[in-house]
Amino acid sequence: MNDLQLRTLTPEDLPAFWKLACAAFHSKNPGLEDESAFLENCVKKDKAEKENPTALGNCLTRTGLFCEGKLLSTLTANAFEIHFDGTVCEMCGIGGVMSDPSARKTGGVTQLMHHELHAAKDRGQIFSHLSPFRSSFYRKFGYVHCAFAERWTIPAQFLPEEPFAVQWYENKPEEQQAVKALYQTFAARYGLSVRRSDLRWAGIFKKLQPYSGSNFSYLHYGEDGPDGFLSYHTKTFDNAPMTILVDHLYFTSPAALRKMLAFLGSQRAYAAEVQLTLPEDADITFWLKEICTAYDKCNIRLV
Repeated sequence: MNDLQLRTLTPEDLPAFWKLACAAFHSKNPGLEDESAFLENCVKKDKAEKENPTALGNCLTRTGLFCEGKLLSTLTANAFEIHFDGTVCEMCGIGGVMSDPSARKTGGVTQLMHHELHAAKDRGQIFSHLSPFRSSFYRKFGYVHCAFAERWTIPAQFLPEEPFAVQWYENKPEEQQAVKALYQTFAARYGLSVRRSDLRWAGIFKKLQPYSGSNFSYLHYGEDGPDGFLSYHTKTFDNAPMTILVDHLYFTSPAALRKMLAFLGSQRAYAAEVQLTLPEDADITFWLKEICTAYDKCNIRLV
């Protein structure tokens, strides 16, 4: 291809970016029906973020490869902090990797990846994370498996039965601080886990409104205060009994995890099963039986 240009996307490029996302990821974006209004909104948002840098969150950057003004391939880089060997390190998160169907297998993504990894190194980001659609594709860029999580589907009657001490979570400031402290303790135990920004926490707490949101949230208390946090929503599949879908589960000890599982089991009167995700080393099979699990994977490389 001639006249290739690699550059950072501007607000004016975002309609093309989101159109490409619809084609690449088979997603929908009704706002694109009125492209001029969509572009106007993108420009306003960009101006607001420049005037209020905290709105930028984790310093998101989109880079694209263009040919004669047409966006062919793009990726998104996001700045994070992760836990590693008892310290906190800078990390470049890669996502939104996509190409126009007509430009696939032409090397566009390879150019973008090489560019972004060099840029990450210049920024002092030691690691780069991504969640791959296929691990073999990113192995050529140096990424390897770094962490696994297990997704559990547990019949409610197989959850442990024992006393627990949960309290309804009302999203009060002191409760928010307790949740953040629990997550920090929980995440620090696992190398390469992400340290959440204040903006990320604000988005989480916005969804945890106790009386208007869709989640049901609880703090579990041990002898020395909160030792676990649980938040879930419910869903019915094909007229089957209700399923509990756990969105947040943090714990400071195996005992706290077991007691929160017991609390979930106490909901068996209306819920047939519980779906949740746990770190790979949080093996609860000796508490349960007849369990189905699946795996999530994450890849990492040194920059």
